[in-house]
Amino acid sequence: ARAQLRTMASSSASKPGSIWGPPARRVEELPDEDPRLIFKCPADTSAYRGAWQDRPMGPSPLEGIRFSYYNNSKTTYNSNILQVILREHGFARVELPDDDWNIFWCAGQVNPAGLKYMKPHQRVNKFPKASALTLKANLWTNYARMQRLFGEEAFNFMPTTFLIPSQLEQLEAFIHASGHDGTDPTKVWIVKPAAAYCGRGITLHRSSPEMPEALLGQKGVASKYVDPPFLLDGLKSDIRIYVLVSSWHPLTVYQYCDGLARFATEKYTLDDIDGRCAHLTNYSLNKNSASFVNDDSEESGSKWSLAAFKRRLVLEIGEAKATEVWRQVDDLIVKIMVAVEPNMMEGIRQHIPAVAAGAPNKQCFQIFGFDVMLDAHAKPWLLEVNLDPALKTDSPLDLRIKSNMLVDLLNVVAVPIPPAQEEESEAWAGTRGGEPPGVSATSSQGGVVAGVNVPGAMGASEIAVSSHHSNKHDGLAGSGDNADGCDAVGRGGQADEGAGEAKVTESPEMVAQREAAILKHTNAEFRRSKLGGWRRLFPSNRTTEYLPFLDPSRKMHALPFDL
Repeated sequence: ARAQLRTMASSSASKPGSIWGPPARRVEELPDEDPRLIFKCPADTSAYRGAWQDRPMGPSPLEGIRFSYYNNSKTTYNSNILQVILREHGFARVELPDDDWNIFWCAGQVNPAGLKYMKPHQRVNKFPKASALTLKANLWTNYARMQRLFGEEAFNFMPTTFLIPSQLEQLEAFIHASGHDGTDPTKVWIVKPAAAYCGRGITLHRSSPEMPEALLGQKGVASKYVDPPFLLDGLKSDIRIYVLVSSWHPLTVYQYCDGLARFATEKYTLDDIDGRCAHLTNYSLNKNSASFVNDDSEESGSKWSLAAFKRRLVLEIGEAKATEVWRQVDDLIVKIMVAVEPNMMEGIRQHIPAVAAGAPNKQCFQIFGFDVMLDAHAKPWLLEVNLDPALKTDSPLDLRIKSNMLVDLLNVVAVPIPPAQEEESEAWAGTRGGEPPGVSATSSQGGVVAGVNVPGAMGASEIAVSSHHSNKHDGLAGSGDNADGCDAVGRGGQADEGAGEAKVTESPEMVAQREAAILKHTNAEFRRSKLGGWRRLFPSNRTTEYLPFLDPSRKMHALPFDL
């Protein structure tokens, strides 16, 4: 089979006009690893300009095997670069969610019920219950729980926040207790609506003896305004960091080597808190400012590369202090992932039980957009975490960073080779009693997924739920904002494992086999990450710093991984 694979790969290597140039490997085969596709980014990413609809599909990596993707986004601009990359690499777009796709790029929350039905060669870019991290209220609730359990010394990287309207009385009491009763005009609160993005609906309010009427009808969060901020040339900025989670059991977190620094377009002053382009750094807001500068440089204008921002930071505060800043950024990323790990594991236990039992996660992965800003002392503060970080490529800088990031991502998560049609039919017949792959996906007979019996498996058509552009962007239909969030957390900050469930006692040999499979999978992924720009934050040589914050019963986190 491997000889046949090599033959097919070489026969479909490259064609004129392809990014591949001379004949190149399209498939990687290594001993004891499943074959996977190789993705490549052109040295000049301007080759990826244009709409995916106008781009002819590239040659298939393997002749005779169909590769495809499904994307449920209601808009094309935020997934355009991904679709360009996939089409260049020989992936066809399918329009129906129950088609036999290889990659499902899901916009919004994923419907977790369909995850059990996924085939071994399929990948989806979301985990269940991710709003535990990406809903502002849930993010703060999980962070505050860890702060109560482990103290402010360990968890001191988010501004004090109150949920509106449920904690308005606590907010008012806090303002009075801290002396911020309106006598100090520098004490400001920033209010963010619950279901908004791109800076929409954000307002600033000075502390006062009475709550502003505008807050009384709000639903969202009110946070202490970080002032004074770190300024470059008199302008406020924040940074967008791309974070990849490939597994929650064991926790496996990566940060991309580059990102974006977004600048406000008006000089910072607290004298006027209504100047949105002085206080908010959102690109979607500032790009409409007359002062917005859009050039091709990565270290000038209103948007820089993260690499350029790092270089400038060294000039401003010195190399030693700048190094400590980025160490603190790594720290807050890992700690907030640790904070939501109980919620995420509850979702894994409910919807991907084989992974919860110790099988390597090969179905799901997720990119998060972390928004971080520095204060005047260069202390990093986590502002929010985005479920669907923007992939729009308005400038050459966006195109370079995001195309390289996505190509490196696809290499890390390892898109496998699907079976040939006749092989898939035979395998299906052996597990589904002879039903063809096109059978209705709502059968109650169950099936076998990656060697695990799954009763009542659901269809791939049920994996997608509403896009983040709809009113149901933060959960399953009719479930409310918190249904995908924090209510699964029990005593001690850990998720309840389900009262009354039967406990399976494993022999030492079974445990050793599971751990060996996890080590093999995680180490192979780590090897692939070092070929591109994804740097692993956990596990790492700092793992022992974070183990006290994790449930000790989940021993996978502490395995001796390659570092």
